[in-house]
Amino acid sequence: MTMENDILLLDSPFARFSRRTFLGILLTSVVAGIITLLLTLAINKVVLQPALCTSSEVATCTQSLQVSFHIASFISAIVAVVMLVQASIYRPLLVAGAVTISFWNIYSAFLASAPWPLQLLTLVLLNILGYFAFSWLLRTYNLVVALASTIVLVVLVLLVTSL
Repeated sequence: MTMENDILLLDSPFARFSRRTFLGILLTSVVAGIITLLLTLAINKVVLQPALCTSSEVATCTQSLQVSFHIASFISAIVAVVMLVQASIYRPLLVAGAVTISFWNIYSAFLASAPWPLQLLTLVLLNILGYFAFSWLLRTYNLVVALASTIVLVVLVLLVTSL
């Protein structure tokens, strides 16, 4: 019997959420938060500020930290997908994509003016909440229900962070 047949024979409409899954999501979200902040600061200092912050480009220099955060978020999402696959999370690409899109405004709205330890703590905690929420929503086998509930949550998070 193949694994596909095992999945179809389950009584539950949801993928398993075992201890291994829980620990995998926890580790992934902590690593993703750390990577996001470290890459944001590094990309800003090493790449964008030297390139954008010349005397004539003052307006673009103010946006360099936010652009760095967006680049770091994509890189962090790629790492998160690999880690989620290793932890046997159902629909890992959708989970990482939903978290990345949801927290798109978070840096410019809340974190840019905070000291780096607070930024790190906030990013790790938000990633933990985000990865658990979307992993939980996307574990249903019904793709339409999973996508609809994910889109609703993404829109709600974007609305809250845009206020």
